[in-house]
Amino acid sequence: MRTRLALLAAVAATAFPSTALADDAPACLSAKGPASDGQSIRGVHVGGRAVIRGSDGNPLKVSSVRYCVDGGGIFSFALSTESDVVLALSTSDGDSIGPINPTSPAESARLVFPKMKRLARTSSTAVYRVDRRQLILGVAGGRVNFVAAADRLLLEYPNKLGYYLKRLGF
Repeated sequence: MRTRLALLAAVAATAFPSTALADDAPACLSAKGPASDGQSIRGVHVGGRAVIRGSDGNPLKVSSVRYCVDGGGIFSFALSTESDVVLALSTSDGDSIGPINPTSPAESARLVFPKMKRLARTSSTAVYRVDRRQLILGVAGGRVNFVAAADRLLLEYPNKLGYYLKRLGF
């Protein structure tokens, strides 16, 4: 009986890494990330190649990655079939484009970015390009829903932008 339990424990340890067996909640990203520039949110640049690895160190083929953020919200990014980052998006209050962050009133965004141009509309969110940079805002219910950086091709083709937004759950 003891050998069977030892064998079962060895198989469980191999199949489930210690982090999966831990009682602690998964670690989230810090509440405030690096400031956005014209092509990035939280330091993740659109157009860059992403290599996502599993706990064993082997590369994984994924279409999107999502992280929780301390204090609430999510940070996620979508990948092309070639593993290039095409959309980086955050709903965390700690991430912003200038003074505008998620939960800011839409009117404030219009005042700060008077040349905002509507690109697309998903089921409940209108998506706006804030200026000539690659930064976009999602607006729903009179408030900013998310801040994001998008690949230039997505900005030129709203249907593709909508496809990747749906992939991220918007």
